[in-house]
Amino acid sequence: AFDGQTAWRLSPMQGITTPLAVSGPEAEVVKEQSDFDGPLVDYKLKGYTIELVGTEAVGDKRAFHLKITSKDKKVQHCYVDVATSLEMKTVVESPMGPLEQELSDYRDVEGVKLPFLMRTLAGGVEQARIQIDTVELNAKFDDVIFRIPRGPVSIY
Repeated sequence: AFDGQTAWRLSPMQGITTPLAVSGPEAEVVKEQSDFDGPLVDYKLKGYTIELVGTEAVGDKRAFHLKITSKDKKVQHCYVDVATSLEMKTVVESPMGPLEQELSDYRDVEGVKLPFLMRTLAGGVEQARIQIDTVELNAKFDDVIFRIPRGPVSIY
């Protein structure tokens, strides 16, 4: 999680239920992942450069292949549907090889097209699947949910 100042994490799969503040490269990754808009929105302000590599087939569709480079020279590849201008897939390099995120099942929510299915693949093998049932835009909530809790946290 990231509250705008402090990055922190839990690792329940490793039995770590006490929140840990993180710093350095790990904190930068958390901060980057907290950007719900992604690198394409306000890319210059965020310090990204974007290069059009060309058009390619992604499944049965044509996509613009964009090379996105962050200010610290990390590269990701983004594929945008030529017909709809919707993001289809992103690819980043990881220690395990290429890590892909596929976005699909776009639906209109208050005039905004949002993906309702997100798949994460490593080496072509699905690692995670997120299927969204409903989306509420501009929901009201207390910012305290992003602050690092004190003591152990129950995740169940």
